[in-house]
Amino acid sequence: VLFIHTGANPQRFKPQKSSAFLQKKYSLTPGKTLLYIGSFSPWHACEQLLHAIARLVKTDKQVRLLMIGHGQKYTECVRLAERLNILSYVHFVGKVPLEQIPEYINASDICVALFDRHYRPFKHLGYYYSPIKVHEYKACGKTLVVSDYPLLRELVQEGVHGYAVDETNISALTNVLSHLLAHPQLLKKIGANN
Repeated sequence: VLFIHTGANPQRFKPQKSSAFLQKKYSLTPGKTLLYIGSFSPWHACEQLLHAIARLVKTDKQVRLLMIGHGQKYTECVRLAERLNILSYVHFVGKVPLEQIPEYINASDICVALFDRHYRPFKHLGYYYSPIKVHEYKACGKTLVVSDYPLLRELVQEGVHGYAVDETNISALTNVLSHLLAHPQLLKKIGANN
């Protein structure tokens, strides 16, 4: 079997200056913005990301998370953010037209692609996607934090393109994000690698 990864359109997805409009709209501080793009599906580890954000904002009030998309777990995630008292740090953007996605990626500093290893098909078959968003994040020159699966480690080499972490370990996820947020030069270096 020859596995061919998906990719990104380099004419559309490329490094660009961050949007002043998005920075103002969401009160984004350069070097402090995280991004999730997805369908809020059962296999996305959105809840774990929200728990990590709740820990991060206790020590860094400038951190923001943009969550783009809509789906099955959307309302559940909004309610969780309310319970964690982080709605002022997490922006549920909803669906965004494809042509605007590069603008959101370029307004961010750390892009996440977390997939829940407790999702039944992953437990039986392992993780088997080549997620387009990983390629789009890299094409825009962003630092990635992804779930620690063999396939994703092929795409995100440790310390080169970002970091792989067990998404069920909230402390480990928080520590990786905190380390990156505390080292802006590392974010720039990894972004340049991508």
